Amino acid sequence: MQVPVQVVFHGLARSDGLHGLIRGLAARTCRPHARVTRCHVAVELSQRDGQEERFYNVRVTIGVPSAELVCQAKEASAQGAARSAFDAMRLQLEAYKRGACGQPRPAAPHSS
Repeated sequence: MQVPVQVVFHGLARSDGLHGLIRGLAARTCRPHARVTRCHVAVELSQRDGQEERFYNVRVTIGVPSAELVCQAKEASAQGAARSAFDAMRLQLEAYKRGACGQPRPAAPHSS
């Protein structure tokens, strides 16, 4: 099942190249996990007042049954921040798949 990917830009114009990169990263991240229900990506350009240093913040939110997984990355380039955020999300999805996402596992039956 293909998951719809919603990409929003805050503080910068929409870039077709960045949008395509994010859609590709989302497809590669979500494809092995059939239980993903949605994917939302927010790209924000931040600049501190009075300073020339600018950085990009990319936040990835993925919906799975009974949970919402969120990863965020902040870097000097939007592409780097997107890659970092999706790398972190892949790790979270793997942990969710293994059952290590904070939910207690059922106790193993004891043999008598």
